[in-house]
Amino acid sequence: VDGPTRERARAADLAKLDRAVAAAGGWVEPLLARAYRRLGWHSDAAGALEDCALALALEPDNPEALAQQASAYRTLGDARSELSALERAAAQPGVAHSIWHQLGDAARRSGELEQAQQAFDRAVALEPSNPYHATEAALVQNERGEQDAAVQTLRAVVEKYPDYVHGLTALGRVLVNIPGREGEAQEALDAAVAAGPDYAYEALSLRGSLARLRGHPERGVTDLRAALAMNDALLEAHAEVGISLAAKEAVRTGVDPEKILNLTFWILISSIIGSRIFHCVVFYPQYIDNPLRVLKLWE
Repeated sequence: VDGPTRERARAADLAKLDRAVAAAGGWVEPLLARAYRRLGWHSDAAGALEDCALALALEPDNPEALAQQASAYRTLGDARSELSALERAAAQPGVAHSIWHQLGDAARRSGELEQAQQAFDRAVALEPSNPYHATEAALVQNERGEQDAAVQTLRAVVEKYPDYVHGLTALGRVLVNIPGREGEAQEALDAAVAAGPDYAYEALSLRGSLARLRGHPERGVTDLRAALAMNDALLEAHAEVGISLAAKEAVRTGVDPEKILNLTFWILISSIIGSRIFHCVVFYPQYIDNPLRVLKLWE
């Protein structure tokens, strides 16, 4: 569909929702539907927040309105308001597993790992048949330094869902950072790629990195390029391809590859610091009241 046709369709969709909101009176559902469309179709986070505010004026404790509000805050880069809205939503009785999962994700990105663990565990309890909840809970366990518990959780997930690409990839991600378990990581990542050859880009990226670390840079570059062909936004894969090719070129020209790897480390550190400074300059109003948030690189 060409651009003008798409824009006309979006305008017609929004006009239809405007009429639904006008006709609904004190009913929050059309407001939430319009907020969802504004955020997803129209990239209008500010408009979505306005609709959420109207919905919450009608029903102050509506968990769906709070969750939608949190999604808009996330789009705007306001992690603190996002987390606050989700905490309010989760405090309501009988909220769905999806809100607990959303809270877990927001808490994890904000570095509140204990809160994230509790939220994901609650999502698992409410919907035990969904392996996504358990997989994310295991990744939080890993970030908290509980690698053995994370592996145990993920083993249970992939035993029950042997073709679940995200679970297999997560298992590989955890195992690759445990000394002596690189072979198990390789098996998990191979299984992920076999289960989802057309979309297992994260598994391919990890497998490529693992190949380089195990002394197979050419095989690693092949996997990394395959991952980038599926998803060109994988910054980690771009970096790994560059490192692998630089190390290979260093060997060819007689330069110590270790020097290349050491230089790469400082380049990456400089890039992280530079991008953080750029982010804080662009979104400086979020940091005026609490300058120490500048140090929270995960936000």
